[in-house]
Amino acid sequence: MRRVLTLLIGLALTGAVLPARASSNFARWADLHGAVASWRLDSLRVARVQSLILQRDAGAIVLEDGRLALARPLGGRVCAAAFQGTGSISYTPRSALEREQVRRVTGRPTVRRAFTQLLLVFSDSTLNELQGALQFAPETLGTLHRVWRELEPHLTSRDDQVLRPLAVAFTLANADTGLFWASAWAAREAPLYLIVDPYATEGIQLQRRPEDDRRGLWRQYTTERVSQQVREGDPDTARADGRAPFAATAYHLRTVIGSDLKASVSAEVTVEARGRPRQWLPFALHPRLRLERVLLGDTPLVFHQEKVRDAVWVRVTPALEPGAPKLLRFEYRGEMLERLADDWLVLLSTSEWYPRAAFMQPATWDLEFDYPASMQLVASGVRSEDRATGGTRHARWLQSRPSALAAFDLGYFRGIEVVNDSLPPLTVWAHHVAGAGRVERRTMPELAASRRYDDGVALDVARAVLSMQRLCGPVLAPTLQAIETPRLRFEAFPGLVHLMPLANKRLPGAQYSPELYRYHEIARQWWGLGVEPARDRDLWLTAGFASFLSIYHPATALSQPAIYSTVLAAWRAQLESTRDALGERQSELEMRSALVLDRLRCELREGNGGDARFERVLRLFSERYAGRRARTEDLRRVAEEVSGVDLQAFFQKYVHGADELDFTPCP
Repeated sequence: MRRVLTLLIGLALTGAVLPARASSNFARWADLHGAVASWRLDSLRVARVQSLILQRDAGAIVLEDGRLALARPLGGRVCAAAFQGTGSISYTPRSALEREQVRRVTGRPTVRRAFTQLLLVFSDSTLNELQGALQFAPETLGTLHRVWRELEPHLTSRDDQVLRPLAVAFTLANADTGLFWASAWAAREAPLYLIVDPYATEGIQLQRRPEDDRRGLWRQYTTERVSQQVREGDPDTARADGRAPFAATAYHLRTVIGSDLKASVSAEVTVEARGRPRQWLPFALHPRLRLERVLLGDTPLVFHQEKVRDAVWVRVTPALEPGAPKLLRFEYRGEMLERLADDWLVLLSTSEWYPRAAFMQPATWDLEFDYPASMQLVASGVRSEDRATGGTRHARWLQSRPSALAAFDLGYFRGIEVVNDSLPPLTVWAHHVAGAGRVERRTMPELAASRRYDDGVALDVARAVLSMQRLCGPVLAPTLQAIETPRLRFEAFPGLVHLMPLANKRLPGAQYSPELYRYHEIARQWWGLGVEPARDRDLWLTAGFASFLSIYHPATALSQPAIYSTVLAAWRAQLESTRDALGERQSELEMRSALVLDRLRCELREGNGGDARFERVLRLFSERYAGRRARTEDLRRVAEEVSGVDLQAFFQKYVHGADELDFTPCP
């Protein structure tokens, strides 16, 4: 009978080996990338394996029979291995919620699959466990070379010194601990990945290769999550997905934009380590913005910017310490905006025009701009300065309430400032080259009496804001700027609402009207920016409420009930034709989530058929969690508090369940 060795890796054991200091052995990014690109197995440390179990919380890897070779040290650490033979990978979620999620994707609540090849990258106690269980000796590697060759494209690209995925790259660069990454596959089968991510709250993860992992003939080596859960023993009460190893807590950007639209930027970013010291810090910056230098005080820092992708890595020397924030100054220039037809200008990226920390956390923002005085600039936050000197205009926008993102729009606009005591300061901007820069103050009766298209849009925006305030309570943003954009951008920023082009263009179907798009983006100021989802699994809350309110507002405030029923029917038909699981695609997530909220509205209907109880739930939930992160359980508790009805079965069926749902309209 074979002897079975079970290797139980616990977080307590992992935490016990945390080093006190950052110990990266790579002074230049090229050194680290070169070491990974030339990484090889060690023919002096090969072992025969029989009946070995590597248990990782809800996941297990069984090496039934074969050979395992350790990799050569990387930066002084042995942290990888390859196996060839027979084995199996299994994943048994602890919670009913995750079992349903696995069943959605695989058809079964648990996973077990045979494999013949396995790659491991680790920085937990795996090495000690393997060395204690196996007898390593010199031996010819043979076909283990073929297995090992699969690791390089997973981790790197030779052309651009890319390292990926982020958790693996950060661990290797900073000699961090706590990582376990395993890829297991058999011939002619896509791999499964069992991962313990030390930078994720729900760090026990099962991943797979997505169906669309190719760009033309080339594989991209991306993965998608099948399931994720907290580590055993950790309370499942977290209100964030990440355990960021460092955070950017404040940004001060000075951006100069010339008439040729080329930008020159000095970005001061306050960064702080979390948990332990770190040296290599990852950021994202659009590749058409070229980083010239990064400074700590007056000292230049070593950095690497990829040529094609957006990744930037900065080496902080001395290491960044917890509780001791440092100010980094990024200086870069290049193309930030693109000129389109009809004198439209658009940001190449709304999230990579500044050095965005790869582990995103809320930050305060101080945005200064110098730009041609003939143009208008509107940014997220509140404008604190606005002056013109010659042909240049200077503006400053502040976001004092921390937010993960900030953006701006530049172009030729005319504004309408809506005057109404019940509204926050609201300006609606429309694209016009002639008369650009003019701002008119108009009351809502004046807008209602006007036949100008821009006035009608401004009135529609103002009515939507009033309606959202009635349903959801006050908006957190001190001011609102609603601005026409040349492209559809489902993005929300504090106080900045992106509207689709105001010209009366419609895609096929009532659900694609400019008005509904407009209402959706206005609702995001409450849902996504006011109430934020606590974790990925709670995204349906904010996505659902924004989509739901985009049709509930015209039905209740504009006396257009046909829009509500027509769009719900279109969403039902589209979901029935795709039959994708909740959350697999953003558009389907929003449609399905809105339909779930419609079912909740039906569930809470009073005897007279009215929706007053549902609206009380909506407002109480919005006000109670404004400026906070909310979980699905929070909505259920608020709904039960207001209605006195036990909704456990409803949420299990419509939110957590995996069965196809009947979204029949309320009678």
